[in-house]
Amino acid sequence: MATTLDIFIHMDAVNRNEWQGAADDRPLTDAGKKQAERIAEMLGSQKVDGIFSSPAARCRESLEPLAKQSGLQVEVLPGFKDTLGYKAPAGWENPNREGPDPLGGAESAGSAFAALRQIQAKVPDGRAVLCSYGDIVPALMAFLSGANGAQMPARNNKKGAVFTVVIDGDKASLSGADAPADFPQ
Repeated sequence: MATTLDIFIHMDAVNRNEWQGAADDRPLTDAGKKQAERIAEMLGSQKVDGIFSSPAARCRESLEPLAKQSGLQVEVLPGFKDTLGYKAPAGWENPNREGPDPLGGAESAGSAFAALRQIQAKVPDGRAVLCSYGDIVPALMAFLSGANGAQMPARNNKKGAVFTVVIDGDKASLSGADAPADFPQ
């Protein structure tokens, strides 16, 4: 029994530097809403058994057209939450290092992997779709690549790129697909 998970980074959202509210409340732009409709067309062409999101509004909104089309609810999994500003536990700090804490990426990947296992338990032999952040998705793909001796898919920063993870037991295979040429950017 294998779980297939199509993962994408949220559609175009209001610029974080212009947004005045809580980071997780930052919504999609009008262009992002059109992109969400288009990705629903792309991913909804095959049966979807589950739809999962990080807690961010922009991720949930990116999935709403697909949820409506497939008759499913978007299930929020906190394990896909961004951990920007991660602070190392006491004793793990590195006072000689400047910049972001590298343990934050490791914590994000581990948390996302635990959430991925939740998806596998809910959709043990089917297809699910996940939308998360631009930091979480690459961290998860790097973790899965290293844990499975798999090649890391090429990163495409264009909206509409989709990564596919097939989990069969304890093994995962990874692939990626660029956004179609006609995907609104």
